[in-house]
Amino acid sequence: MLIRRETLTDKIIELIHPVELDFAEDKAFSDTFYVLVNDRDKAASAIDRNFRNVVMDIRHEELLIEIVEHSLIIGNDEPVSPERAIYLAEFVVRIASMC
Repeated sequence: MLIRRETLTDKIIELIHPVELDFAEDKAFSDTFYVLVNDRDKAASAIDRNFRNVVMDIRHEELLIEIVEHSLIIGNDEPVSPERAIYLAEFVVRIASMC
């Protein structure tokens, strides 16, 4: 599963080849984030309202979240400052508290 901010290019590609997982009950999340998954049913059940709320609270525009099996990978292409490291740690704590 891959979650990142949705771009204009993503929206155009989605018109031609729909691959994104959208949440009809959470239009704000679906309009903000691009969710690409291998297993739509599994991802739809795993990405519940609480998870989406934590992700919506992300203030950093270029953050990329990838979930492979039981591993959560968070990052971007920028150097990690001490402030950003604390912010990412807080994000991980919020996600882990839901498990």
